[in-house]
Amino acid sequence: MKGETLSLRQQLRVDRSSKDAVKMALVLGAQFALKQNMLTWGIIFPRVIFPSTFETEEAAHVYFEARSQRRVECANAILTQFQSLAREGHTPSTEGDINVTKKLLKAQSSNAAVNELSTYLKNEGKPGQALKGVPPIVKKQAGRAAFDLPLNVGAWAPAFMCTPFLKGSLKEIHASDKFLMERQDELDNLSRRDLLELALARGFGHESASNQELSKQLSSWLALAKKGDEEGWDPVRSRLLFMGANVVQSIRQDPPGELHRALFSP
Repeated sequence: MKGETLSLRQQLRVDRSSKDAVKMALVLGAQFALKQNMLTWGIIFPRVIFPSTFETEEAAHVYFEARSQRRVECANAILTQFQSLAREGHTPSTEGDINVTKKLLKAQSSNAAVNELSTYLKNEGKPGQALKGVPPIVKKQAGRAAFDLPLNVGAWAPAFMCTPFLKGSLKEIHASDKFLMERQDELDNLSRRDLLELALARGFGHESASNQELSKQLSSWLALAKKGDEEGWDPVRSRLLFMGANVVQSIRQDPPGELHRALFSP
């Protein structure tokens, strides 16, 4: 007897439920271990403590807006650090980082960034060292821009502490991409929340974007991901680069502000 194949929308709902179950298990474990009422923490950190079914539409709107704003903060952090390095003078170990980041910031599209930085897409090191040689500032800020790292670790921790979380999240996106490629014709049927969550996890998307725009951007991401799989790019390195390029492009499309002018004015 064969079961029915889940639709893309149903599968995303199952994935969300699985994460909620893990979250509740961790919360209950913490409650018994610490002997404290976790409801208090739930008031302070509702998205961390409570399952997604408890999230209101207003809370989701605030969360998505905060994720979009975080992209600007992360790009600003990259720009500030490399301006500082430029003033202080380059060392051999930082000059490569500066060149990589300059190309990423100046790329006019995600495809252009991939063409400029194609040498970074293959893992020349040992297995498990997919992020070796990637500039620390890019690892930290691109990861912080797109992921909800535990305890907001991306805001205060050095890059080496963020790396395990970042690598795990990128592997999850790689697995998610494979499933999305098989169900790409169902993207237009996804709810707005599903589209925003998929987009924000990949470094693009904004509350003001229409569902059609989000679906189109997601299709572009999947086209790049498919190209990478066909050409043997490292799935972790390539998705980090795609994400960095998307962070830059999303800011390029935001209303002009101080950071926008600093990054993209001639």
